Amino acid sequence: MRWHILYLLLIFSINIGFIKGITVNMISYLLYSSDNLFQTIEQEFNDYAKENNLNITLSTIFFSEKNSTQNRNDLFSTIEVLLDKKSTKYDLYLYDPIYIKELSSHFIDLKEWLPKEYLDLYNSYSVISNCVVNNRWIGLPLFVSFMVLYSNNYYLKKYNKKVPTTWDNLLETGQYIIEQERINNNKYDLYGYNGLFPDENEGIISSMCSINQFIYSFRDTKNSSYPNIKSDNVVNALNKLKEIKEKISTDEVFKINEESTINFLKRGDTFLFASFWDSVFPKNDEIYNETNLPGGKEGVSGSCLSGYNIGISKYIDDSHKKASSEVLKYLSSRDFQKEIIVKKFNKYTGIRDLYGDDDVCSILKCDIIENVQIINRIVNIDNFIDYEYKFINYLYEFLYGNKNLKDCLQNIEDIARIYYLKIKNNTLGTVIFTTINVFLLLVIISFIFTFIPKLKKYYMMYSTMEWIIYLIASFLILYSVMTKFGKPTETKCQAFILMLLVGFAMLYIRSIELLIDHYYKSNNRIINWIRNNKKLAKFIICFFDIFIISLSLFFPSMKPVAIYTNKSKNFYQCQITTSNIFGFALLIFVIIFHIGLFITLAIFIILDWNVKSIHVILKNLLYFLTFDGFSFFLVFLIQIINKSNYYIECICPFIVLFVFIAKHIFLFIINVWFDNRNANKKEKEKEKEEEEENVISEIHIKNDGGKKTDMAVMSTNISSLNNLSKYDNTLKSILQTNHFVNTLENLSVSNTDITEISKDITQSDLTLA
Repeated sequence: MRWHILYLLLIFSINIGFIKGITVNMISYLLYSSDNLFQTIEQEFNDYAKENNLNITLSTIFFSEKNSTQNRNDLFSTIEVLLDKKSTKYDLYLYDPIYIKELSSHFIDLKEWLPKEYLDLYNSYSVISNCVVNNRWIGLPLFVSFMVLYSNNYYLKKYNKKVPTTWDNLLETGQYIIEQERINNNKYDLYGYNGLFPDENEGIISSMCSINQFIYSFRDTKNSSYPNIKSDNVVNALNKLKEIKEKISTDEVFKINEESTINFLKRGDTFLFASFWDSVFPKNDEIYNETNLPGGKEGVSGSCLSGYNIGISKYIDDSHKKASSEVLKYLSSRDFQKEIIVKKFNKYTGIRDLYGDDDVCSILKCDIIENVQIINRIVNIDNFIDYEYKFINYLYEFLYGNKNLKDCLQNIEDIARIYYLKIKNNTLGTVIFTTINVFLLLVIISFIFTFIPKLKKYYMMYSTMEWIIYLIASFLILYSVMTKFGKPTETKCQAFILMLLVGFAMLYIRSIELLIDHYYKSNNRIINWIRNNKKLAKFIICFFDIFIISLSLFFPSMKPVAIYTNKSKNFYQCQITTSNIFGFALLIFVIIFHIGLFITLAIFIILDWNVKSIHVILKNLLYFLTFDGFSFFLVFLIQIINKSNYYIECICPFIVLFVFIAKHIFLFIINVWFDNRNANKKEKEKEKEEEEENVISEIHIKNDGGKKTDMAVMSTNISSLNNLSKYDNTLKSILQTNHFVNTLENLSVSNTDITEISKDITQSDLTLA
């Protein structure tokens, strides 16, 4: 009996849930909303759901200027906060398509939830560009809106003027009618054009639309794209806009917000022409006539497309996603769009095919929508709201102030443009490129000196093969900066650090070999094996290094990130990413491996510090290793700290390069110059001593009839010892220039040998004496 009761309770609970169904919550905002729009939407769907037993209830929460003090940007921020928190409170979001990029990651791809035939209804380019991001349908339009020209029928008929199709026509017609009204009727409150450039926060979207569509209307042809911000088209457009403002309008009129614009339009005696959103008046209204906006020339126009899209949150569960999809299917259906959106509320639909329907065209001006030349969002930038404010503020400095237009346009370009080094038409890039090649030329010249007989003795520290290795290492280090030229990519970011690491590794491995070779106290098997198998050891290390470097290039773990600044130019910065775990781990291993080489070299410098024969080399290596380590650390630190200066980002890699080239200049130019100078000085001293010896010999020969005296013999012996001492100094001079690769084993005489030879010669000479 008990099991029967439990079974009945279970069935009852299921039925209660089935009867109650799912409630879909939609949050929405509509500026200057039509009365009862969302109440109608809610009621229509709920009736439809009840008739079709969908067990879904739609609940709308909407804001407008009538029930909220929030403006459009404030509501967007509210929606963004909810989505960033992955809130499940709302299922459907109504949003302005201008924010499509910012919100796209929070909505589901409708291709996975809606039948294809629903999406195909909205296949026009202008609609797709407002609904699709990265091939993902993230929303469908509830309705679309665009800007049109409102022309005052009363004044046009009164003065027998036509609706203007170019901005020059509008200016000419406006000047004529305003002048006649002031002369004939003493009317000074008639304005030729409203502009619609409100300076309040809630008007920022309208201001952006107004300026972008005005610029767009100055394209060369109907099929031309949006002109470059510093082009003559833009200059002509903005100069014409300011001319219209100054001749047939005022600053105050241009700054009137949207709500006041509607009020003035309804009065019918203030504006001769006005740019505003469609459908303020019915189709056959007697006050104003709606047409497409004028252009810089006949047949070219521009209009900003807006409206309201509906997206489904990706944070709700599948049951709510499915229920929300049913709601969206109904709202985007052909019948709902025609009967409710068009017929009941006189809104333009996103379904292009409906504009061939006579019923629809009896309500809407289908000729406008068929001929409208839509401009969509002109930049893809993460923080578009910030971009809007900066853009408008720079524009207003010219439109309402005296700022030079060229400077304003440069500032506007810098808002969204991301700078990077270029060789052509870029002063900084040209200087850096030239410097790199001068450095490389310096290295090559040093190699060429090895073939000059007079200078060859100063470059004996490297064999031909070692010079080739040094040249390759120098090329990698110097040309690593070339990865900073052009638009950055993941591969370029990865290549920069890898080229530096490989270049310095090629230098350090030879130095480590030299120090191991002179570390006599070790009985370590590894050290002894390396000492006895130098070539094989170098091959293994180099092969392993090349292998992991090549593998790292195929799995990049660095990517260019756009850095937007207020005080400098925007730029790209390479940053490590953990999105590719294998690539990230591989990069860390590569860095650790090369740090290991660096530390190994430092350890052997300490261990070999008391080896007198290479003490000068050790001192130089210690200095250079310290500078190398400091320069790498400094570059790393600046990369982390610098988030606002383009020029520091460009020059930063040069820290390592300047340290490298400074070492090269010291080793192969300054050091050689001093050695050459000392050698010349000693040669002159030698010649002077020989002259003195000859004079002494001649004197003694004269004194004893051709027989050397003991003093002459002693002088000769002393001269021999001095010459040997000079030979000792010459060897030391060669050792001092040998930073990375001097092989002492090639020298035939050591310091100890020199001392012994000196003793033998001295004893021999004394014996002879």
